[in-house]
Amino acid sequence: MLAVATLASCAKEETLSFDKGEAIQFGNAFVDNATRATDPSYSGTADFTSFQVWGTVKANATATPVAIYADATVTGTVGENSVWTCNNVKQYWIKDALYNFAALANADAVALGDDKLPKTVTYTADQTDLVYAKSAQYTGKASGNDPVAFTFQHLLSKVNFTVVNGSQSATGYSFQVRDIKIAGASAGTCDVTTTPVTWTATANNGYTIANITVDNETASQDCGTALLVVPGDVTVSFNVDILVGDVVLGTKQYTSAVTTLAPANSYNFVVTPTVGEEIKFSVANDPSWTDGGNITIQ
Repeated sequence: MLAVATLASCAKEETLSFDKGEAIQFGNAFVDNATRATDPSYSGTADFTSFQVWGTVKANATATPVAIYADATVTGTVGENSVWTCNNVKQYWIKDALYNFAALANADAVALGDDKLPKTVTYTADQTDLVYAKSAQYTGKASGNDPVAFTFQHLLSKVNFTVVNGSQSATGYSFQVRDIKIAGASAGTCDVTTTPVTWTATANNGYTIANITVDNETASQDCGTALLVVPGDVTVSFNVDILVGDVVLGTKQYTSAVTTLAPANSYNFVVTPTVGEEIKFSVANDPSWTDGGNITIQ
């Protein structure tokens, strides 16, 4: 079997055939991370076992790139010295040819740039991680070619919500934080060729978080599972009920200022509800007597 590539140099195009060289392999797929205990991303509880790859080859720096991978599936296991495989497409190194590769996981749709690599990615938030990587440029060698190394970056933002009990010593009191909503983009298009990547929102349906309750035995409680959200401007709103037993004594509404979420950044929104001032009592004087006078007994 021969590996055949169409290469362009200046205005002249020619087809070159070579003896099959070493197979192109992919290795050391790593995801930059920032983790919490409960994390649905690839840096947390999700297993990163596959991605889609695009790749090009050209004869020299001024030649037109030729696509050799286009949305091909690569599978493997994250780890140092790991080697991933692309079973449905086999390509090979050509000595002195120039190679570029890019990869994505969980994109809804991908548009390519002039370099035949991903330029824009569309995504609708569904709590699956969206990650991207672009390799350094490789020059093919006759032998001893290293696997293509990818370091993936998160294209989304990660959000956690924590309730801290500001009145833990108030026995019998509890707080319920409810109707937690994050207003912001729920779908968008990401340009992965900019630094940093840039998002344009296409839907603004926002996100909801389940109610969180803390009592005096609970120092803090988070939302359980962090949210993976489309980066951009968000506001957070919620209600806090103050309870004694099962009785709601008061409710306060909160709306945060606008916060801009950046790609590959994790955030924790923290609210610290408290009861009011402790009820205290004062006694200025000892109990007094009114003089009822002398009573003469005969």
